[in-house]
Amino acid sequence: MGCPPCTTAAIPPLVGRGRANLDVFFDKFGARCADREFNVGPHYTVADIATLCVVDFAAFVDIPIPERCANLKRRHADIQTQPRTAASLLRSEA
Repeated sequence: MGCPPCTTAAIPPLVGRGRANLDVFFDKFGARCADREFNVGPHYTVADIATLCVVDFAAFVDIPIPERCANLKRRHADIQTQPRTAASLLRSEA
């Protein structure tokens, strides 16, 4: 399974701006993850799921979490092991 090929040409300035903004996201969340277990408050929330989605979509288009963002890499791995997230990921792979 996968997405059909995109037939719309990329607009280079938008691609560049998107990558730059993603880089800012990685750095900000990498720093934020240093001293927190979850994005907002003491519990797993939709904010954690949104972070997982951004990181997973970036990886889908071959933009992995940069090595410099070790805290975000750890957080991403932790979120994937949350029971609800893990169950959702298993359903999507079936």
